Amino acid sequence: MTWLAASWPRIVAAAEHAHQMANDTADRSKFFVLTPAQARDVDAIASQIVPSGTTPGAHEAGVVYFIDQVHAGLWKENSQEFLTGLTDFQTKCSRHHAGVAQFADLPGDEQIAYLKHMEHEPFFGNMRFLTVLGLLALPSYGGNADKLGWKLVGFVDQHACQP
Repeated sequence: MTWLAASWPRIVAAAEHAHQMANDTADRSKFFVLTPAQARDVDAIASQIVPSGTTPGAHEAGVVYFIDQVHAGLWKENSQEFLTGLTDFQTKCSRHHAGVAQFADLPGDEQIAYLKHMEHEPFFGNMRFLTVLGLLALPSYGGNADKLGWKLVGFVDQHACQP
């Protein structure tokens, strides 16, 4: 609950911007900020934060597209900081796992172990925040494909108004 209260201004800002950007950039066929290699790692990180299993996870919900699109729009001024954090994450991963080109190439158990090693880094905190936000945002914002995030938490998408 504290996390939600502390994060509320960022959530509201993201929602407002996403409404403005929905018709401009809500495109799951391309990336606006991330390269394909960066997108693979972002998707792999998000997929460990909200993994697939008996229910769909961040990968199936397309969280990587939300993360890309939010950095192309609302948080454009923070996109370079995000990309620098991602590059640093990738460089440290390559040093930690010699011979592995990308985080996404690691087996799942090694991905989890590495993320536990990095969980106190600001980049990981940002990824965790963006993953949850992308999982629960309106699908037109890039993530929450087929409303999978809403189904995961039991949200019923219906208009309801009571006087």
